[in-house]
Parts: sequence; C-alpha cells; structure tokens
Amino acid sequence: MVRRSDWVVIACVLGLFSSSAIAFRGGPPAGANGSTASFGASCQGCHGLAVGAGSVQILGAPNTYTPNTIYNISVRVADPAKLGAGFQISVEDAAGLHQGNLILTSPIFTQHNSGWVNHTGSGVNNAVANWAANGNSATYSMQWQAPATDMGSLTFWAAGNAINNSFFSDGDTIYLTNVSALFSPGTGACCDDSVGNCQEGLTQSACESGGGRFGGGGSTCATINPPCLAPTGACCFEFGACDEGVAQFTCEGGGGRYGGEE
Repeated sequence: MVRRSDWVVIACVLGLFSSSAIAFRGGPPAGANGSTASFGASCQGCHGLAVGAGSVQILGAPNTYTPNTIYNISVRVADPAKLGAGFQISVEDAAGLHQGNLILTSPIFTQHNSGWVNHTGSGVNNAVANWAANGNSATYSMQWQAPATDMGSLTFWAAGNAINNSFFSDGDTIYLTNVSALFSPGTGACCDDSVGNCQEGLTQSACESGGGRFGGGGSTCATINPPCLAPTGACCFEFGACDEGVAQFTCEGGGGRYGGEE
C-alpha cells in the first residue's frame, strides 16, 4: 500500500518535469502539513528545509472545544524576505483521523482537499497582491465546527509556504506548527424532573451532582429532550374536592394530598 507521505514525494518527483506542478500554485497535494494523517510528510518534501525569519500561526483555535461549537480560525503566514504565501491545515485526533468540520468562509481563496483545507491559486495571487500592505504576511480564514461528542485531545496542524513568487519550488520557505485542544462538555440545561424545574448554564457535573438531568452542552430549557415537565396526578383536599393533572409540588404547596403520577 502506498502511504499518503509517499504520494507527496511522488508528486514532487513528477513535478521535476513540470514547472507548474512544482510550485503547486493551485494547492498542494493532500497530506502535506506534517500531521499524523500525513505520516509526517510536509511541503518541505518539495520546497526544501530552508530556515527563514518568518512563521506560521493558527489563530482562533480553542484550548478546549465544546460539542458542535463553531470557531472562527485562520492561518497566518509571515516572512519579511518573501512575497506571498500558501497554506494547508487539518484537525486530527491522536490516531490521525480528521475530526470536526472545516468550513470554507472564503471559497475563492481556500478549498477542501480530502480532509485538509489549503489555498487556491486565487488565494496565493491575492496574498502576493496584498503582501506588503499586510506587513509581509497573508491570512487565510475559515471556520471549524467541533464534533458532537468527546473525541479526546485534538490537534490543529498547519503548514505555511512563504514564497518568492518565482512559480518554482526553490527559494521558498516552509513553516510548520500545531496546537492542541481538549474536550469540554460546556454548559447546558439541567432539569429536576421531580418538580419540572429547569436551569440553564450548568455544567454536567454540577447538574448531576444535584440530582438533575443534563441536557447536553449548548442545550436550553426550550430544547432539552425530553422536555422538563413535572409529573402530574390527582390532588385531593380535605373538603372532598379532587383535581387531576396537578403537579406534586403545586398540589402540596396548596395544602392538598398528592395521589401519585397519572
């Protein structure tokens, strides 16, 4: 079986016979950001190991992620000696499986690539055109929606290619970085089913330690399922009258005798 890292090398070798392929102006092959899913392969396989004065940063990545939350993230590549930049990013678990959903907010400048997101040719052209005005840097923006459940520690992996704009791979500098995020259940609705009382903004541990039912991270009293409703039954009073469909706390609070759930 040919691993993804081998395909990156093959793409670079084939690029020796095509100047357009060497530069990957329209985007690198999938799995070129040094991540676990990339088997450590990166854009350095084509562009070399040159050390520069620049950097690549992942901006907006959370330290902790909560279920289904959408985060605004971006990749910033800077280098005072270059003229533009491209990038590639992925979000993976410890096994190298892509997690969550990377959402394109600038589809002209960014594109999906088999689980990764990277620049387009228009994205690089835009970076070159605005490089000096942006302080010798380029920023590619997108969103990431966290998975619905706890997937353990996740890592954001990014590669930034600061280019000399020659349309060839030589003379460029590759920067690599990664940041991690831990799972947090967040806060949500907490229902006390015995009385039908619902509170919002509680953590799961705080809710369950008080005997409540946690509705999940991000839930509200309007969305908790099943709904937070007190059980009802017959309520009788000393003067002989009985009413049905009355909650226990309402019945007993009014001096009645609760007959149990219907």
